[in-house]
Amino acid sequence: MLHGNPTWSFMYRGLVAKAAASGCRAIALDNLGSGLSDKPQDWQYTLEKHIANLEQFVASLNLKDITLVMHDWGGPIGMGYAVRHPGNIRRLILMNTAAYLPRDVPRRIYLCRIPWLGSFLVRRLNLLMKTALRKAVSKPLSQDVIDGYCFPYQNWNDRIALLKYPQDIPLSKGHSSYVAFKKLEDSLGLLSDKPIALLWGERDFCLHTGYLELWRRIYPDAKVFRYPDASHFLLEDKASDVLETIMDFISNT
Repeated sequence: MLHGNPTWSFMYRGLVAKAAASGCRAIALDNLGSGLSDKPQDWQYTLEKHIANLEQFVASLNLKDITLVMHDWGGPIGMGYAVRHPGNIRRLILMNTAAYLPRDVPRRIYLCRIPWLGSFLVRRLNLLMKTALRKAVSKPLSQDVIDGYCFPYQNWNDRIALLKYPQDIPLSKGHSSYVAFKKLEDSLGLLSDKPIALLWGERDFCLHTGYLELWRRIYPDAKVFRYPDASHFLLEDKASDVLETIMDFISNT
């Protein structure tokens, strides 16, 4: 289970419990810089580096026949692994994510990329996290859940990856991660024979339904599950429905 930004493996707490109870081995990791993983200040937080970390993680645990569950930045990281190791992938579950060059990006993301302003907003004021916890859900979160999401990101150093993710979005061909994203996009067809589920909160202000439609063009045989009254944090807005859908998809494939 692969998380995005500004979340961490805490997002998958319900799925870990449900999958494990059904007899699956359930693993949710924190990307470097996120959650309870280390947060080095001088590491290159790029897509290529995150994919390499995932490769090492999978190899170190000798994981085989993997079902990947991906959300937000977990999509390009997970699919980056999958296109390199298609024989080790059993099925793919994608939730409000993208693994190709961006088609459009919300203006607020651009603010995070302004050198001095982005650092101040994201790392000093924790504004990215605060905004996500309000705008990425269709119903208010409980204080306990808010505290859970915020727990690993208490100070300037803790929030290094929260800033680096939006900075790694390749908005031009000159961006350092443009080639990695382009190569990934061109390789997605290698996975077209896998069972694929697309679960989408349709009220997502960032990864809107246009991204879902692109996924459907790439994988026309994918199973599609739409949630009209859910937003980006699909596992918070429609937890019980989404967990049941995922487990049914695993059982039926």
